[in-house]
Amino acid sequence: MKRIVTVLILSLVIVGCSSEKEKVIEELKPKEEGRYAISIFTNKNPSNTEYYEKAMEIMGSQKKSKFISVNFRYNNENNSEYKYDDVFNIENHPLFMVLDNSGIQLKTYKLNELEEFFTE
Repeated sequence: MKRIVTVLILSLVIVGCSSEKEKVIEELKPKEEGRYAISIFTNKNPSNTEYYEKAMEIMGSQKKSKFISVNFRYNNENNSEYKYDDVFNIENHPLFMVLDNSGIQLKTYKLNELEEFFTE
């Protein structure tokens, strides 16, 4: 009996976490086909950082019609509904995530991989 209860509880936790992740992805991704949204998850203000400058450079070098947004997300924001570190299992900062209308296309901690994604 204990085993059944344990399995049920674990199942509910897993389903709850995955549905929260799906909800966050749905909110972050662009609705239009052929467009990208870049979300950068960080634990501090990104102003004047290398990755902030590079993200702006990448966006500027691409066709404006390709992007819908570049957003910086903080895990510890009081006004945030989500704990992004928990939702996406973020181990380091910054985390770069590129989404299109079908979902996550790139998830990386490496700035050069973000750049390569848009130069291919």
